[in-house]
Amino acid sequence: MGMNGFGKIAIKKFDLPRDAPNNQGAMVKLVTLMNNPSPIGMTLGSIVLDLFYDGTYLGQVTAQNATLVGGGSESPLELEGVLYRQAKPEDLAHLSVLFSNYLAGKATMTTAKGVSVKPDGVNPVSWLSDGIMALTLTVPLQSPKPLQIIGGIQIMDMGIAFNPAMPYVPTVLSRNMSAGVKFPFNITIHVQTVANSIALGYGGKVLGDIHASVPSQVNSNLPDLIAFSLPSSPLVVKDDVHEEFNTFLADLTIQAEDTFSVVGKSNATAETPMGLVSLKDVPFNSSVTMKALNFNAQQTTVSDIVVSSGTSEHLIINIVVALANPSTLTVAIGTVTLMVFESSTNQFLGDLVIQNLNLVPGGPTRVPAQFFFHPTDPVLRDQFLSRFVAGNTFPLHVTGSPTGSTPLPELQKALSLISLGCSVAGLIPPPILFPSGRAISTLNTVLGSHTTSAWVVIQNPLPAPMYCTLIVATVTWRGNLFGTINQQTEFLIPGNQGKTTTPELIIQHPQDLGFPVFLTTQFLTAYPGIGIGGGALVPFEMEVQFALRIGGESGYVATISYKQSIEILVKATVLGIDVGAILSSVGSGVVKDVVGGVMGSDSSGGGSSEVAKGVEGTVGKVFGGLTKGFL
Repeated sequence: MGMNGFGKIAIKKFDLPRDAPNNQGAMVKLVTLMNNPSPIGMTLGSIVLDLFYDGTYLGQVTAQNATLVGGGSESPLELEGVLYRQAKPEDLAHLSVLFSNYLAGKATMTTAKGVSVKPDGVNPVSWLSDGIMALTLTVPLQSPKPLQIIGGIQIMDMGIAFNPAMPYVPTVLSRNMSAGVKFPFNITIHVQTVANSIALGYGGKVLGDIHASVPSQVNSNLPDLIAFSLPSSPLVVKDDVHEEFNTFLADLTIQAEDTFSVVGKSNATAETPMGLVSLKDVPFNSSVTMKALNFNAQQTTVSDIVVSSGTSEHLIINIVVALANPSTLTVAIGTVTLMVFESSTNQFLGDLVIQNLNLVPGGPTRVPAQFFFHPTDPVLRDQFLSRFVAGNTFPLHVTGSPTGSTPLPELQKALSLISLGCSVAGLIPPPILFPSGRAISTLNTVLGSHTTSAWVVIQNPLPAPMYCTLIVATVTWRGNLFGTINQQTEFLIPGNQGKTTTPELIIQHPQDLGFPVFLTTQFLTAYPGIGIGGGALVPFEMEVQFALRIGGESGYVATISYKQSIEILVKATVLGIDVGAILSSVGSGVVKDVVGGVMGSDSSGGGSSEVAKGVEGTVGKVFGGLTKGFL
């Protein structure tokens, strides 16, 4: 023919405009450029070609009014026909390779064999038909421009689980992902499964690869959208981008939203008019914007506070922390340790430890935690515990530390940036620490050693037992100092509202000369039953400091200060006392000295003498009543 087999044939356009009727396959349109090296042009008219790939018969196409221009010029040839439906596995495999390569921008060498040629469109010319039928053309099928089949990837939820045994290899999954799919054809295509090999990109660098272990089923009601899932798969972070991955996680933790890229290849099975094809290595590149944790902007609350136990090193307080998660991320972090500070002074209070922290979207999620209370400042320690027992509310500041918040190296940067505000409420309502008490006085101790013996019932407001080693107290009555207690004594108060009566406590009354006057002119006259040997419930105010070991005898050392009204059953006895001597002492000496010291002496000396007589008379009546009651 002198045409050198129509060399340099190229496909400039490949289109599947619609499904073929009667389920035959897909209609196809081709535009080829055929190079005719002969100087002689030729009118081919109607030309029919069969298409093959790797031995599989693909279909048949026809060109009308075909003309070859001579002199080495390219001649466009428009062909239309049908790519037939395939049924055999080997033919479907060949069809799958053909389409996978085309979608990936790779060239596939197909062949075209002549069937017939009719220059006038009706009648064949034998010699020309014989030449065309003997012709086999090798034609590379390749997209004329790069295709972006998959894009617009959206991740509606994502789970990330970290494993201390495998740093920088977290497990990721998503139950709800979608992607826009734009095939360059107009035929019916139903994607059934996808398996993605995904590379995660951030800041212009590829951080690591996600290898899905199994394909996921696809569901979608839209022809250009596929919805699928990412099964639980390892994200293998590259060794040279650990710091960039740390930054990525830190940004996801602190920012309101974050954008990253997913780059990779997809394998899919799709039902087409030509049969079920397996598409291999279809490339994609898409940016994804997700809501991040925005952790520091969330409102955090603390509740269910239980002082459960204590050791010599710290107090163990069980709490529940409510954490909100506005993102679509579910994050399994493992054990997290945060530092807790008192907000107003920024002084260290202790460590907040959350075991198996799992943040889920929404919330707030109630997360059990333990607060290991061990301030470095003992004054702050005692103030905090005293205010806690008194029902006060404390503003706190919770932060991460550069290395101590997690054993996971990839999360250390993220957790070090945590800065949360919260408040902790004390015991509400404030507890009654001293339900009751009793005191017994004798005239000998009151007026001799100036002491009264007392026994107070103490109720433990904490679940943890308390071991008391020292009680320091101030006892007042109607604003008047009644006495003080400063006594080393050891006893255990059981936890969970347990009650214990203290050993004998000695109330040391004031030793100044005014106390006998207060005792006889105010206190005993208010409770005459005491003066006649009976008893009375007397409301006292007690300000107490307990030196304690919270948690038991080997527990956490602290001092709790508390103020409370308490009714103490007060009784008095004068058995074995020389009442006459006491009356003589009080009437003639003590009272006169007291009055002289309190009132002073006027210039005439008459004023103080009258007061002394009045006080002496009162004392005589009171102690006279005592003698009647007991002697």
